Amino acid sequence: MAVRRPVRARYHGAERLLCPHLLGWKAGRAKTLCYQSGGATSQGELAQEPEERWRSLFVDDLGTVELVEDGTWATAANYSPMTNCVDVAEFFVTP
Repeated sequence: MAVRRPVRARYHGAERLLCPHLLGWKAGRAKTLCYQSGGATSQGELAQEPEERWRSLFVDDLGTVELVEDGTWATAANYSPMTNCVDVAEFFVTP
């Protein structure tokens, strides 16, 4: 997150290109807020509107995670580290 590089990962059966913005804890489990810039979702195609591409994901449900060294960081204008997706934020990207 500190170097702002996307990661490729599988989550609930779909390969996704994710840009993690926040890492914290929800009910004792590690959770991340990511902007999904590519790949599929569990419902199919990725939303066209950038503001609808935020994903709140449990870290222990992520599989085959790899850093995309030459990938482009992505975000949306509606990002805020103030979210209820985590109880405690450990690290977040500043807007």
